[in-house]
Amino acid sequence: YIVRRLEKTRPFHGAKGCRFVFYGDCCSGIPGAEFERNFAAVNAQIRKLHKKPDFILFLGDHVAGGTEDETVLRRQWRYWLDHEMGWVKGTPLYHVTINHDTYGEMSERVWRDVFHDIPRNGPVGQGGLSCWVRRGDLLLVCVNTSFSGLGGNGHVETAWLESVLRGHADARLKIVAGHYPVFPVNGYGD
Repeated sequence: YIVRRLEKTRPFHGAKGCRFVFYGDCCSGIPGAEFERNFAAVNAQIRKLHKKPDFILFLGDHVAGGTEDETVLRRQWRYWLDHEMGWVKGTPLYHVTINHDTYGEMSERVWRDVFHDIPRNGPVGQGGLSCWVRRGDLLLVCVNTSFSGLGGNGHVETAWLESVLRGHADARLKIVAGHYPVFPVNGYGD
């Protein structure tokens, strides 16, 4: 829906504009599981878009995770990347961390291995977990709201975020994305 809507609008303040898709919460990575079927149905709709998005941002809970077995977690990631998201070719794919993906030191290490190309420009200790990317007139900031070094869910490094936003004040489009909603919605207050 977001992509179709942006295609019909004029560019932002004279900027070229961009088409993008934000989605997440598939908790997949396990062949034959119910979540895999649901995720495949959503991906099928995205693949049908008339105009390909300029980028995709996955808002976390990529895989089921929740395991202390590193081999099992790595297998989930391989399946998610190679099978479930293998169709994404030539479109930048950005990622936000959260509890199913990075729920402790081991899973954070695996995340950094799996997504070795994520910039290491996050706050101290969170390189590769939080990051910012500049794409012309767009600043995209991916915040980690579940860093184990700060107690897990619900924390954002606001000083780092403020510094990034101030350092890119010239960006006409600024998107800050995390997994949890900024304001309570539908009874969800975390």
